[in-house]
Amino acid sequence: MKSHLTWESYFSGYFNGTVLVAQKGEVLLSKGYGFSKLEHNVPNYAKTKFRIGSMTKQFTAVAILHLFELNNLNVHEGINKYLFNYPNGQSISVHHLLTHTSGISNLNYFHSMRLYNTAEKLVERIKELPLLSEPGEQFSYSNAGYMLLAYILEKISGLSYEDYLRIYLLEPLSMYSTGCDNFRTILKDRASGYSMWGEVCNTEFIDMSTAYGAGNLYSTIEDLFLWDRAISEKKYIFSEELTRLLFNPNLNNYGYGWFITEDDYTNLLLSRLRVHHSGGINGFSAEYSRIIPDDITIILLSNFDSTPVYTITKQLIEIVLESNSKGLFDI
Repeated sequence: MKSHLTWESYFSGYFNGTVLVAQKGEVLLSKGYGFSKLEHNVPNYAKTKFRIGSMTKQFTAVAILHLFELNNLNVHEGINKYLFNYPNGQSISVHHLLTHTSGISNLNYFHSMRLYNTAEKLVERIKELPLLSEPGEQFSYSNAGYMLLAYILEKISGLSYEDYLRIYLLEPLSMYSTGCDNFRTILKDRASGYSMWGEVCNTEFIDMSTAYGAGNLYSTIEDLFLWDRAISEKKYIFSEELTRLLFNPNLNNYGYGWFITEDDYTNLLLSRLRVHHSGGINGFSAEYSRIIPDDITIILLSNFDSTPVYTITKQLIEIVLESNSKGLFDI
């Protein structure tokens, strides 16, 4: 591989977190920048663990589809089959939850984010939420819907959400640096989260049980690249049918846990099919994009929640596409 890219000049002094850039399975960049703990000048590096926020949803979606392929669940059936006495449960399907078309509004967690929440408590609160629209009619991004999916997963499997992901998704792919985060566990290489309120400060505390199934995972760029290759190469549980369902666009170009968009790169006079999802939670921001035609992967994890991860991702995609057109990469 030959490269004329100067990653250091792009990231130095600008980005706090880790970044991985790869094409056709070959890693072009995998590195940390800035600090995982500002107070102690602990640097970020490729193995630093970050909370990934809503990127969690793709893991929840794959776990649900795993049950679907095992014939333990039907995504087109009403959730009342799995959640007894759920309001409008006969009209809301698992498919609606996966695609944010259930009509269930987002759960406001700010007044209880510092408290430990059981799955049962979260579901009881979600039950009280009014429908914003009839199921299937509109796209409305809903963390609550993915919390219900995690609860359904537990009810059907008899395992905790954390254990199901670990046994059936993470360990088979050797993703040992990914899991459900909580502040009680001593987690080696965990980054601290920061916000900006006039100046850089420690972010507001959140008990990660509040983000159950919708945003409670941590991971590393290295683990997420293992996940990326498993999807791309259809390893382990990623069958043709499961992959098709994941990336079949529904309302608002949302599949199951992924957005699927045709993006323009104006400076290059190009458009490319991109599957992607961002993640944001107190003190952290993340972006994971795959450019399908060129097999380009960009993964950004930052422990500043104001980091413009999408803007950086777009610029990195343009760098790789432009370098390909000029023959700067020979992969």
